[in-house]
Amino acid sequence: MTAAEAIQILADEAERQGCDANDTTGAVRALVQSHGLGFNAWFCVCCEIADRAARRQGFKSEVDRAFTKAMERVQR
Repeated sequence: MTAAEAIQILADEAERQGCDANDTTGAVRALVQSHGLGFNAWFCVCCEIADRAARRQGFKSEVDRAFTKAMERVQR
């Protein structure tokens, strides 16, 4: 299994549990730690959750969403 596949699987489970990209409940951290993984895995899973949420809103990624929103504010 590749790291990308592991992130996808963990993000799938985190979303099933209702987790958000900010890990407000700590459930993403608990999920990652239950597999013996640390901060880097937690960060990657949170980023994947954020990207998925942005794609559901029609953006390419969370970076694209943030940039688009910032440029909208600058152009006002």
